[in-house]
Amino acid sequence: ANTPVHDAAIIDLAPTILFALGVPVPDEMDGKVLREVFNDEALRARGDLAGLQDPRGIESNANGDNAYSEEEEALVQERLRELGYLA
Repeated sequence: ANTPVHDAAIIDLAPTILFALGVPVPDEMDGKVLREVFNDEALRARGDLAGLQDPRGIESNANGDNAYSEEEEALVQERLRELGYLA
């Protein structure tokens, strides 16, 4: 659908893309999920991925294990730090 998006900024793209991919959006991330670009079904399917409760910003998989190894987590955090998303 051609839904107009109001008050969107470039910093809203990363959280919106993460949300669209079904990846949790860390609380520390600048910007907001542009929820108006998703239909109700898509919003329900993704649950509340924006506002992740895990302070490490990593979602657990169905087995309760981290989605990333410690090395992968460190690499992702370093890349996000380089991009200015983490302090």
